[in-house]
Amino acid sequence: MNEQEPAFEPGVPAEPAAVPPQAAETETPDLRKEAGRCFSTLGLGAFVILALATALQLAASFYTEFAAPAWASEPWAIWVLTFVPLYCVGIPAGLLIMRRVPPHRAADAPFGTGRFLSLLPMCLFLMYAGNLVGVLITSLISSFKGSEVSNPLESYAMGDASVVIKVLVMVILAPLAEEFIFRRVLIDRMRIYGEKTAVATSALMFGLFHGNLSQFFYAAALGALFGYVYVRTGRLRYSAGLHIGVNALGSVVAPWLLQNAGIDELSALDSSTLLTDPEALSRLVTPGLLLFLLYGLLLIVFSILGLVLLCINLRRLTFVPAERELPREGRVATVWCNVGMILLVVSCLGMIVFSTLI
Repeated sequence: MNEQEPAFEPGVPAEPAAVPPQAAETETPDLRKEAGRCFSTLGLGAFVILALATALQLAASFYTEFAAPAWASEPWAIWVLTFVPLYCVGIPAGLLIMRRVPPHRAADAPFGTGRFLSLLPMCLFLMYAGNLVGVLITSLISSFKGSEVSNPLESYAMGDASVVIKVLVMVILAPLAEEFIFRRVLIDRMRIYGEKTAVATSALMFGLFHGNLSQFFYAAALGALFGYVYVRTGRLRYSAGLHIGVNALGSVVAPWLLQNAGIDELSALDSSTLLTDPEALSRLVTPGLLLFLLYGLLLIVFSILGLVLLCINLRRLTFVPAERELPREGRVATVWCNVGMILLVVSCLGMIVFSTLI
């Protein structure tokens, strides 16, 4: 990318030890073994996070049902049983494994406010376009199975927990932890084998890690954008800021507006009611409904803007050749066909199938 075309490309960090991809082909067998061990260790670490957290969540849930059944239905208890095993046990255990692989951080590069703000509409487009794909696929599956496919995020976002808990966990804790794991820890340890490989792999792992079809598509798409921003800037604050903004809109703001819009009452209004009570419709047109419609209109406008910006900037993507760039031939097998990654993929696919069929 030329310096005259800044787009959302914040500059390319220097790579004093960079080696062109062609140079790595002379050492392909050793390179593939080394890279395979790296990706296997990282995949194993992610698998341990998932498996350990899930096992503890199930054990804690069963124990609560037996020892304190009154707590089992409390909103705060559901959040504690879900997130304490993940953040206090699963993630620390997985990080101990991942840190066996040495990191190779990108050099810090400047990133202006204007460039950062231009990324926000792109995030909105990717979030809602990916969500639409997920909704279409789950709706198709629902029509075949005869019941609705559950969306785990919806149960938390639309649940009875207080706004404070939702903001603390879904807007602050979750984005910071996920950015640290999937961008700082994973990409720093993958990028020596190619920036494009690191961004794509961490994005797919991020999507799979959510464990359901409803979130997979937009999580993977956003993960790719967050990952690219991270490799180009070397700073976690930018991807974390974008992630916080996305979660705030999708998990707190939109559900709150929907709950206060009176959509259920409006949808229950039929023609016979309007004939007997012509003013019924006007009573349902509340400030909450108008605010929700305004929010929806703004989302459409900014999502279209995001699509335009994304199309413009896709032509300007820049990936710096890495020190031990994996050759294109056999790259997918090197990254994914190892014990750690296979365990991760199988467990994530199992969770996706389970969440789809229950």
